[in-house]
Parts: sequence; structure tokens; C-alpha cells
Amino acid sequence: SIKQIDSKVFEGCTNLKKVYVKATTPPKMSFWVFTDNEHKNLNCKIYVPFESVEEYKKAKNWSTYADQIEGYNF
Repeated sequence: SIKQIDSKVFEGCTNLKKVYVKATTPPKMSFWVFTDNEHKNLNCKIYVPFESVEEYKKAKNWSTYADQIEGYNF
């Protein structure tokens, strides 16, 4: 039911390893959602529904993390 993920929501979460997003349509996402305090990409996997992987990888701002996005069977 998430409609938008705002910037810096995970700021300082340097131990974040996995994020699961069940939405089949990528929620709107601001800049720097999955970054640390120095705006470097966190080394975490982002799991989305298998059927939506390509849509997430192409979506605005999600595409920044395309290499971290993987399909998951919810």
C-alpha cells in the first residue's frame, strides 16, 4: 500500500542488507533512498515480485539501483 518512498528514509542504515517491496507497480521514489550519509549506494539487495523486476529496473530513481534489484516469490 506504499505510494511513495521519500529521500533519505534509510539514511544511516549502513547494515541494511535486504529490502522487500511487494508492490507489483514500483512506488514513486525520491533521490537517495538507498544511500548512506555520504550518498554512496548501500550494498543491499532489493527484492521485488518476479513479474515486476524489469519495470522496477527501468522506473524513475529505481533504475539507479538496477544491479541490486532481484525477483522474489512473495
